[in-house]
Amino acid sequence: MEQIFKQISMADIDCNIVSRRTQKKDDQVRIWKERLLDPNYVNVWLDAIYIKLGQKEQR
Repeated sequence: MEQIFKQISMADIDCNIVSRRTQKKDDQVRIWKERLLDPNYVNVWLDAIYIKLGQKEQR
């Protein structure tokens, strides 16, 4: 972690602070995921882009 912090110019941040903030966000995400949905949700839409990447065949 220290190397990552140095790379993003945050070398003086205490790892305990990062851990506490991460735990708080994890708790918030868990609460959000476990919430009851409003019964008015009839459809859920998903939009995505699929791009197939690869090397061109050599001739």
